[in-house]
Amino acid sequence: MRVIYKGFFYKVNAVLRFFFLRLWYLGKFKCPKPSMIGKRCGFYIREKGSIQCKDRIILNDDVMIFSKGKLKIGSNFG
Repeated sequence: MRVIYKGFFYKVNAVLRFFFLRLWYLGKFKCPKPSMIGKRCGFYIREKGSIQCKDRIILNDDVMIFSKGKLKIGSNFG
């Protein structure tokens, strides 16, 4: 198995993506701790949908999350 180290600027950008996502879906995306969102991730929350995280989340590159209803994510989700 090959381990890929993510650099400092990648991590900073991943946290910035998280804060942008919280602002974009204000009130529909709730996560209590700063998290990391990888490159080219897609978050789609429809009219009555919402995403609620119990703790911090870490998403790698190219991940899609779609919510039409309530989506609850537990702690230490990756």
